Formats: sequence, C-alpha cells, structure tokens
Amino acid sequence: MLDLRAVGRAKDRADVVVVGRIGGRKSPWVKGAAAFSIVDRSLTPCNEIEGDTCTTPWDYCCESDLPQATLLVMFNDAQGKLVKKDARPLLGVKELDTIFIQGTVKRDKTGNVSILASKLYLADDKKETAQ
Repeated sequence: MLDLRAVGRAKDRADVVVVGRIGGRKSPWVKGAAAFSIVDRSLTPCNEIEGDTCTTPWDYCCESDLPQATLLVMFNDAQGKLVKKDARPLLGVKELDTIFIQGTVKRDKTGNVSILASKLYLADDKKETAQ
C-alpha cells in the first residue's frame, strides 16, 4: 500500500492500493460523476485541531502541503468512461471518510496524477468493508 505522496512518483498505469481521506477542497466531489479528491492521512483536518471552528474541516485549509498530498480518484465503467453518477450515493461515502482505493495510476500529458479506481474499501471503526 502506498501513501498518496508515493503515488505521485509511481509510473503511469501502475497498479496501486492507496489510503486517504475524502477532502482537499470545500467540495471534493466532481459534480455528476463518480470522482472525488482524497488527502493523505498524514495531514490533519480542521475538526481535529483543538479550538478550530472551521465549518468545512475536510478542505484542510490549515495545511500548506495540500497540493502534494491530494489525488483525484475516478471510477470508470466497463468501456473506460467516467461513471456519470454522484459518488456519494453510489459508493456510500462522505467527506472525511477514510478509504482504501485499489486502482491504476493515470498520468496526463502535464504530469498530473490521478487514480482510476477499480475497488473501494470504506474504513469503518477499524474494519474494512467492500463496496
């Protein structure tokens, strides 16, 4: 299993398993698609910082290292097209959920890295459940 920072060094089309928390933006969801951003678990969301009253703790607004610790996760259909359904009801996930993603690294022409996910495991009270 790789942390999100290590995925950035992985080769295009490499098979990976990563763990992260849903977040990284005020709205980590891609509208109308099974895609969202995840953040490396080494970063601390605002709700875990004593005295912080941020109303959107999943945006990690207090973290300066956020760009290097965030990845886009996308679920494609059998034809390789992005699934056009909201990830929240489709996968049963929400902001700050800890998830394990199995998938393939995708690098675009400018070097941006994302994960084409094939499986998602939602961490729930330290046990994993298949989705």
